[in-house]
Amino acid sequence: MVLSIAAPVSAQIRSDETKVYAVLINELSKENLPNSTTVMLTKTRPLSQCLLTSKADEISRLIPTATKSVISDFLNVGEKEMHFDIPKPSSSSGNSLISLSENDFVTLFKRSIKLNEAWKDFFRQFPKSHSLITFSRVGLDSESKQALVLRSTTSGGQFESGDLFLMFKKKGRWKISERVNIWIT
Repeated sequence: MVLSIAAPVSAQIRSDETKVYAVLINELSKENLPNSTTVMLTKTRPLSQCLLTSKADEISRLIPTATKSVISDFLNVGEKEMHFDIPKPSSSSGNSLISLSENDFVTLFKRSIKLNEAWKDFFRQFPKSHSLITFSRVGLDSESKQALVLRSTTSGGQFESGDLFLMFKKKGRWKISERVNIWIT
């Protein structure tokens, strides 16, 4: 899978962030039902918009193996936004990934004043999708050996969840070490 990120001038994209997102997207494709579609927003969301109001000590309690450095960087870059450019690959299980630009997202959800009507439009446009996925920026420790990122899943106002992923780099490759659900509605 190829993942390229077009960064606005205000964002400093680190090469390891790109690699972390690629691993998470591959993992996400394995979680979906066969022949389903994953719709992913191509802009990261600030932590405050993802319902994450945790402080460093709370994150440390949730994921004790996370270093102070990775938590600090995660909270520091977490309010900054970044744009993705993701191709639309298909896996062998028939799953596909659709990139939803910020403009398309705004257009789709502005069509109706009522949120439930907007979600009906979303599911008409993406009938094989079950939800919309967004990511936060990736926090990296000072040695780029640990990464911390938040994935949010929203499904038509009926379901929402947030998962923190702690990852580590082994032999130059990022691996998921821990996944902690921090909210579900």
